[in-house]
Order: sequence, then structure tokens, then C-alpha cells
Amino acid sequence: MNGSKILLIEKDKSTAIKLTALFKASGFDLLAAHNIKEAAGLCALHNPDIIILDVNKEISEFIKALKKEPYLHNLPLLLLADGNQEPELLDCLSISQCDYSVKPISLEDILLRVNIALKRKRDIPREKALSGKLSELSLVGLIQIMEMENKGGNLKLLDGGKSGCIFFEKGQIIRAELDDLEGEAAIYTFLTWRDGSFILEPYEGAVIRNVSINNQEILMEGMRRIDEWERLKKERSKIILIGAAGSGNTELINTLTGGSVILSKAQLASDSYPLEFGRVRLRDTELLLYSISIEDGASVEDEIYTLLASISREMLGYILFIDSRKPKTLGFARYLLSSFTSHYNVPFVVALIKADNTSQDDAEFLSIDKVRQGLRLNERVPIIASDPRRRNDASLILNNLLDLVMSLEV
Repeated sequence: MNGSKILLIEKDKSTAIKLTALFKASGFDLLAAHNIKEAAGLCALHNPDIIILDVNKEISEFIKALKKEPYLHNLPLLLLADGNQEPELLDCLSISQCDYSVKPISLEDILLRVNIALKRKRDIPREKALSGKLSELSLVGLIQIMEMENKGGNLKLLDGGKSGCIFFEKGQIIRAELDDLEGEAAIYTFLTWRDGSFILEPYEGAVIRNVSINNQEILMEGMRRIDEWERLKKERSKIILIGAAGSGNTELINTLTGGSVILSKAQLASDSYPLEFGRVRLRDTELLLYSISIEDGASVEDEIYTLLASISREMLGYILFIDSRKPKTLGFARYLLSSFTSHYNVPFVVALIKADNTSQDDAEFLSIDKVRQGLRLNERVPIIASDPRRRNDASLILNNLLDLVMSLEV
């Protein structure tokens, strides 16, 4: 076992000193981090063989991030918890099959647990990872191969800035996750991906099932939804971007198209509310974007809905833009959303424009939780903290709307 690399994240200095002496005396290479950010950097640079980490409120997000990395998701984890940290410990154990020890620790016990974990990792048969492009081997083909060969593994899928996983056991899908989507909803979205890449690797430990139907039922329903999407996108290709003036909707069009076009008065039914227009191609679909900015406090009159009448017949959905730097506009955003939902029965998402160099919890700025509460939205409606001036962020906003459209019963 000597020479194995251990990454230690322990805030308690006394415990850290004892463990450091123990591991160095036992011949291990020790990497020490004082916080999650340092730990993430050390993982990327040194690829440790095991991580020993102090349980705290941040640790569950760190574990989730590890599980999404193809070369780190099987990494053994040993959690060190205080006796009063049962909720945090259970949260971590629900994400990953970790070993744990309750403080005050026994050095002999810790050393034994580390050696057992490393032996298990060493004894796992090393299968060669299967990887490729979805344009050459589709997800449907991958699922059929897994079932025919009765294989298990973690299939990681990547498309642009989005990534997710599908877990197989004896050829059947048992779990899927893509951002906030889980189970069958995530798979139906994956099935729409035509580009991107995949990597299939073995996984160690238990996986919590969130898929309740078999592969063939998933594929049949997925194909039905894709056929319906092909029909839908021919009939509905227009997306409305709404928000108070200066809230970021125009920036999204400029970022993705290289510049918006202000429709001429001859093309509009209104001089008061000029529409800005852009055309973008995403997921093999041409989308027409229409941006309308309304002055904070202005009334959403019939004039606006007359203006949008011809567009709304082909509306795929709409995006409500809110500037996190302007918390006083939240009430107006709620008014806009209430008005639009009463007129249009289509999916929508909320784009929360991030403030530069600020904490998400800064009291002076709007957070996702504050916006969700202020707009009275359930968890199903995505709220995306983003900067529409960045191309990846702008694409992420539109992709979230498309994901929502595909996740709904069509």
C-alpha cells in the first residue's frame, strides 16, 4: 500500500496533525487541503487514491462534483463526523457509498479502514473505458448494446456545457441524472442529443434507483416524444424573451447571433414596444428569438398582446429575465409573469442575471431562493443564474427551456 496518495481535508488542527503523522509513518504520500476549493484543485492535479474528509455543510456538493467526473467517481471516501452531524452524514451517504468514522477517532481504526478501501479499489477489475461520439453511436444503440450484453456501468454523456449520467445494472437502466432532471425525464432529454460525446466506465458501490420502468418502455416513450418534438418544432419555433428594460434579454440575442435586429415599424403593430429579433440554431432546430423590454412599473396593456398575437401562435415558450442587482424589480417581474401565464399556456424558465463578484447569499442581491419565493414558483421551473453576455451561459438558458419542453408530457 505504500506510495498510495491520500488527500486529507480536516479543519480540526489536532486531528489533522495526528492523521498526518500516522500516514507519513505508514509510507503514504499525503496531500492536505484546508477547504473544498483547495481539495478540488489537488484532485485535478494529483489524482489521489482515497480522500479523507471532515463532514460539513459544503461536503455533499463536493461529493456530487466528484461523482460527475469520469475518473474520480469511483474514488474511495472516508468521512470523519462529529456525533451531532448525523443529518450531514446521512446526506453524504445518500449520494455515495462512503465509509465513515465518528470522532473522537481511533488511529488504528482509521488506518485499517484506509487499507481496506485501497485493497478494494486495487481488486476492482479494470475494464477499458468505452468512449465515442453520439453522432457515430447513438444513445439508443448504446442502451441496446448494454441490454444485449447484460452489462453494468456508468455512462457519462456530455453535450456542450451540459453533462449527466445513466447507470446500468445487468443491462437495465437503474438511475439517470441531468442537472435538476432525474429518472425517466433525464433519459428522455438525453435521447434528443444528436451531438456530444459519451464515456462508459465501471462503477463501484450501491446506486440509488430512480428509474422504475424497463429499457424497452423507456425507448418506446422516448421515441414517441422525439416524434412529437419533430412535429412540435415545425409548428412552434419562436421564443419570447421578456423583462424590465436592461434585464439582459437583448444581450442574449446579441451573444448568440452576433447582433439583434430591431424590427421596422412597418412590421410591428406598435410603436411603443419595439421588438428585437434574432435567429439561432440549437439542437438541430432553428429558433426565432423575440425580445421585448418593458419599463419597470409600466402596465402590460392589450397593445403588447396585440403585438405578440402573430408570434404567440408559434410560441415554443418564453424566458423571464431578472437582474439580480435590482431587487426592487422582483415585484414587477411577478406582475409580468402573472400576466404572461394568464395569456400563454406554454413552458417558461427564469434567467437570473448574475452580479459580478458577489456572493449568491449577499443580502443586497437577489438569489435563486429569493426569486423562487418572490415569484411563488415550484421546483419544476428552472431558475438559471447566468450572464447572457457569455455564450455558454446564453446557450444554457435556451437549453434549459428546451429540456423543460421535452420533460413535459407531450
